[in-house]
Amino acid sequence: MKRSAEFWQAILLLEMSPRKARETLDLLDGAETKEDLLRSPALTAQQRKTLNGWTYKSVGERVISVADSEYPENLRHARTPPVALSVLGDLLPQDDAAVAIVGTRKASPYGKTVAKRIARDLAKNGVTIVSGGAQGIGAAAHEGALEVGGRTIAVLGNGVDIAYPATHRPLYNRIVGSGALVSEYANGVAPDYWRFPQRNYLIAALGRAVIVVEAPLKSGSLITASAAGDEGRHVFATPGPIDSSEYEGSFKLINDGAVLLYKAEQVLDALGIRARPDQPQTMPNLSAVQQQILEKLSSTPALVDNLSDDLDQPAHIVLTNLTQLELEGLVARAAGGFVRI
Repeated sequence: MKRSAEFWQAILLLEMSPRKARETLDLLDGAETKEDLLRSPALTAQQRKTLNGWTYKSVGERVISVADSEYPENLRHARTPPVALSVLGDLLPQDDAAVAIVGTRKASPYGKTVAKRIARDLAKNGVTIVSGGAQGIGAAAHEGALEVGGRTIAVLGNGVDIAYPATHRPLYNRIVGSGALVSEYANGVAPDYWRFPQRNYLIAALGRAVIVVEAPLKSGSLITASAAGDEGRHVFATPGPIDSSEYEGSFKLINDGAVLLYKAEQVLDALGIRARPDQPQTMPNLSAVQQQILEKLSSTPALVDNLSDDLDQPAHIVLTNLTQLELEGLVARAAGGFVRI
């Protein structure tokens, strides 16, 4: 039985729990279209009202049901896999080697740099990077994978036809070209806040591990980490400045048993993935002052004034060179200072 895309989008529009959706589908034997759904006694009056007020508009997405071979294996074996996914782009068998990278939308430059670096290092080793397509840590993770030609999947809390935030449309277009946008919501469904906890569960279930970067105590990333633990996935958290409230959620995860992550090789080892040989990298031409600054920097934030004193250079000269090093991806801002990355 070949059910139409409109049929599956209609099922997604009703936003039933996976259990309820399966029960409903069992009662819809022979139903293949929206009209079949509307005639079925399996639907409530409210569900019929919802469908009657909706018109399906395709943006080229496909709906992949749990019975299809393309359905992600990690998700298929989760506790409560959704009956179907709306997908814009492609899901491939190699996406089984997936890792989620999540964190706050209000990420610091340091947090975004760390997320991008870890994503880049994992993607270079064939790992698909999963995140939520949001600002901050999520966007940095997607960009890190894309920078090295890797695959990445953005799991949305709305229909795949909607970019949220709207400024991420160019990023979404790039993700579609090297991975997929994935949602368990129908086209046109808005990014209302109550949909994001379920989106976070989907992020956790799609990957074999979750890495939390820069998460405050009330971050949705902690929901993702909790779901990952429930699903038997590996949970990692990166360290940050101990006086930053934006890392309190990360610290709590580490205290509760998450692995403190300081390099991508830890994740590869946990997943049994052999690291590929490093390709030689060309360092940018650095001035004498920039080389001296790099030698002074470590993972502990250094203040511009202190660097100025140590190097016997005016503060404005040090700051100018730090900015150039930041643009080269060699340093990052953190806790009012700079760190080497």
